[in-house]
Amino acid sequence: MVTPLLERVAIALLTRMLPAGFRERQREEWRGDLAELARHGRASRLRYVAIAALTLPSLHLAARRAPSAGGGWALRPEKGSGTAVPIALLAVTAGMFAAAAVGRLTWTPPPPMMTAAQAQDLAVTVFPGRAVTGTPEAPVFDSDVDDNTLAGATAFEVAAVPLDRDFEADLHAARDRLRARGWTIDTDVHDELTPDVVGVDLTRDSLWRLTAHRDRLTLDVTTGRYHDQATASYLVRPVTYQHLPALPLLAAAAPAALAAWLAACRLHRRAARRRGFPQLTAAAGVIVCFAALPMTGLLLAAPHAATLTDEPLAPWWYTLFVTGGDRPYVYAALVTVLAIWLTGLPGPAQRSSPAGRHPA
Repeated sequence: MVTPLLERVAIALLTRMLPAGFRERQREEWRGDLAELARHGRASRLRYVAIAALTLPSLHLAARRAPSAGGGWALRPEKGSGTAVPIALLAVTAGMFAAAAVGRLTWTPPPPMMTAAQAQDLAVTVFPGRAVTGTPEAPVFDSDVDDNTLAGATAFEVAAVPLDRDFEADLHAARDRLRARGWTIDTDVHDELTPDVVGVDLTRDSLWRLTAHRDRLTLDVTTGRYHDQATASYLVRPVTYQHLPALPLLAAAAPAALAAWLAACRLHRRAARRRGFPQLTAAAGVIVCFAALPMTGLLLAAPHAATLTDEPLAPWWYTLFVTGGDRPYVYAALVTVLAIWLTGLPGPAQRSSPAGRHPA
């Protein structure tokens, strides 16, 4: 009793994955074959159902040749329909949206800055033998002049810097010591003063700078003189987000992109058989699943999630990450536009109809 029930459920599910105009004929064919196999035992019937599932792609190929077989879960865009580009864009957008959402929801605030011993070791490395003032304690978050949220930073300054020092040589020596202690140099020693700076005298003034990172911290060192005043200081802040590596994010994006691809193919097959407003309503499912629901979830989670920050050494996918986390409506708008674009593209029956006439 259980086996016939499972067979009926399996056949019903398989036929639902076929175009609407192709389902009834294929359902009757499968049922007839199973009836003939009834005397060969349960194993033969189950094997037939498994083989029927494997033939779905070839059945889709046959169904696409019949213009009346609209609907169903298409596996790829129809040839010559012009849908390949919007379908691919929608799938990529949905995948990026999913990856950004996973990255956003798994991000954690920056770790504590440094211990007092680490701060002292850094002072000896950067400016040995000189009095450095500053504390490793820093706020978890800070803001810049544009009101962007930054991970908290702490500044250290050298007291009483002589005017006659060779500032460039000092910074080159600091760079070599940092490398020896395992720091990676991001921006090598360079002079940031240019002739267009108001009041600068390039024969006298200079501002040498380098940046480096190690152990999730960034280091920004500057030293030089300007208008008969010498300075030397460095700024320390967390280096990047506490985010998932790229591979898990891509793994999260893959099923979303595949689901969006299948949904977009099906959307075009359904919308191509309609006119006017019903075409737009056909896109509602895609817009809700791949735009409205992800956006709503991220917006509801935002007040309870850790703050996103603009870091000095953000990952390469930082812009996509922030767009999907703090501004999910950007991705939602893209999905909506692409879904509506698909509904406006003609189907095979429309393209083959005489000018000025509509297919029945």
